[in-house]
Amino acid sequence: MRIGRLSSSWSLFFTLALLVVLAPVSAALAADPLQVSLTADKITYARGEQAQLTLTVTNTSTSPVVVTFTSGQQYDFAALDASGATVWTWSQGRVFSPLPSQQTLAAGASWTYTQPWTFTTNAGQRLADGSYTLRGTFTGNYVGRSGTKTSDTGVTYYTPDYLQVAFSADKSNYERGDIATLTLSITNTAPYALTVSFATAQQYDFSAVNSAGNTIWAWSAGQSFDPTPGSRTLAAGETWVVQQTWNFRDNAGVKVPDGDFTVSGVLLGDYEGRVGTKGGAQVVHLTTTDPLRVAFSTDKATYKRTDTAKLTLQVTNVATYPVTVNFPSAQLYDFTAANSSGTNVWTWSRGKTFSPTPEQVTIAPDETLQFQQTWSLVDNNGLPVPDGSYTASGVLLGTYDGKSGPKSASAALKVSTL
Repeated sequence: MRIGRLSSSWSLFFTLALLVVLAPVSAALAADPLQVSLTADKITYARGEQAQLTLTVTNTSTSPVVVTFTSGQQYDFAALDASGATVWTWSQGRVFSPLPSQQTLAAGASWTYTQPWTFTTNAGQRLADGSYTLRGTFTGNYVGRSGTKTSDTGVTYYTPDYLQVAFSADKSNYERGDIATLTLSITNTAPYALTVSFATAQQYDFSAVNSAGNTIWAWSAGQSFDPTPGSRTLAAGETWVVQQTWNFRDNAGVKVPDGDFTVSGVLLGDYEGRVGTKGGAQVVHLTTTDPLRVAFSTDKATYKRTDTAKLTLQVTNVATYPVTVNFPSAQLYDFTAANSSGTNVWTWSRGKTFSPTPEQVTIAPDETLQFQQTWSLVDNNGLPVPDGSYTASGVLLGTYDGKSGPKSASAALKVSTL
């Protein structure tokens, strides 16, 4: 019995001693001395950029590690889309030596592998915008590890709006008779050629909106465009300039009134990174400076009782464009005379009959219309006016752009018996 108990004790002792010796060895064998880390130079990339991938293998132990490779390939890179499908692999299509090799990585040292990726598939197709997982793979085997070892990092890929569209009018303030030049500039700021697709042959448009928010003019109104879709490719850095003019008339050809207008230009195409129209706008102001100068004169400044005053009204167009004057009837002008107290004593048109049909008279640039009549120095009742000072006037009765009512001029004269 003693011998049996002694044998059991010794067996337990040797078992415990063996476990104490083997425990550090097992822990040493279980620790992975190499750390694998994948990094990208950025986390967000714009279309046209490429990602720089870096796979770093570091020996974190205090002893050198002997690494065995089954072929000439020591690493690999790959990209996975949001669904987890592999869209690109660096090693695909490459040929590596089939011979195994062996290398030693010193304690604390690192191996670094770098490769670029252009966000294209192995077939060269551009990838869609979205999130991608980049994966680096180390293919070496070593004590404590067999098989590949990977590290992942996430990046985002997007397409910026590479087309800069700018609109401008040649001026902010226009006078009646001016013609506005409208310019639409489209610049490709992408580092590659960009193709703009159009639903029809119409590639752009210009328009004008009045202060009430109503579109009164569009360049495309009344025009016909080939319904066949088209496209235009802009090279990197290229600017495409489009110009049209607006003569401040609406789509019916009627002159617009003075005031503020929002003029705009718009690109109608779709392109990579943008769907729908894109343009710009500018507020411009139209003013009509009174283009007609009215002058009135008498043949003398002082008249005897028996004299007859000759009255002259001159209307001159000082604008660089024709001016159309609209009259409510066949009467185009009138002459009057007022005494020193301002009371009207005589009107040329009094008792005369004019056709009620409206009339129009167009005055060319620098043209002068002259209207003449006489006053026999009598009042509206046909009686001689008293001696004294009078103001004689001539008035143009029409309206035109820049003037909404009659326009007149005057001259002073005297009537004397002596």
